[in-house]
Amino acid sequence: MQTSDFDYHLPQSFIAQKPCRPRDHARLMVLPSARLQLTGLQLVRSQPLHCRFDDLPDLLQKGDVLVFNNSKVIKARLVGKKDTGGKMEIFLLRRVAGLRWEVLVGGKGARPGKRITFGRAFFCTLESHEENRWIAEFNLQGKSFRDALTTYGHVPLPPYIKNSSPFSDYQTVYAAKEGSVAAPTAGLHFTPRLLRSLKQRGIGSEYVTLHVGLGTFQSVKTDRVEDHIMHAEFAEISA
Repeated sequence: MQTSDFDYHLPQSFIAQKPCRPRDHARLMVLPSARLQLTGLQLVRSQPLHCRFDDLPDLLQKGDVLVFNNSKVIKARLVGKKDTGGKMEIFLLRRVAGLRWEVLVGGKGARPGKRITFGRAFFCTLESHEENRWIAEFNLQGKSFRDALTTYGHVPLPPYIKNSSPFSDYQTVYAAKEGSVAAPTAGLHFTPRLLRSLKQRGIGSEYVTLHVGLGTFQSVKTDRVEDHIMHAEFAEISA
C-alpha cells in the first residue's frame, strides 16, 4: 500500500485551532449502512449525513455499547536549563521505575551526568541513552512529581496547532488514568450532558486504558505504509 494513495489537499483554514463550545456541538459526518435506523433524522440511502456530535444518541440503538479510552494527558514537555544556562528540552515517554523515566532530549550537550533544571527544586539527571532515547532520573516522584509537571510542564502540540488552549481542553471529561502525552482525540467531543443522554437511551459504556505515545506525533515517511515502524503503547483491558 503506497503512502501516496492517502494524499489529499487540506486547506490550512480547515484545521481547527480551538475546540467547539460546547464540545458536543462539533460537526459529525455519518456514513449510512443497511442497519442504521435513525430517530428523527432524515436519511438518504448511500449519501453521507451531516449531523452534530450531540445527535449521537439518535444514531445509536438501545443495547449498543461505546468503548472509551480513559487515559489522562500529562504535561509531558519540559523546558529547562543546563548548568551553563543553555536551554534543553525533555519529552517524557514513560516511567521506567521509581524516579527514572525514558525521555527524548532536545538541545545540544546531552551526555550522561548532565543535570537539567526546570524550576525551583525540580530537576533531572541524564543517565544513559540508546539511539535518541535517554534514561533520566528525576529528583521527585509520586504526587510531588505530578505537582511539578502541573507547574512547569507543557502539553506537546502537533505542528499544525498554532495556539495553546487551557489544559482542560486536552482532557476528555472521563479521563482517569495518567499516562498519555497527547489526548485520545476521538473522545474530546463528549460532554457530561451527552453521556447522560446516552445512558438514558440504554446505550452502554465500557472503559479501556491506552496511553497515547510518541508515535502519534511521528508522520509516515516511508513510501510503503507497511514499512512504517509503529511505536508500542501501553494498553490495559479488564476481563
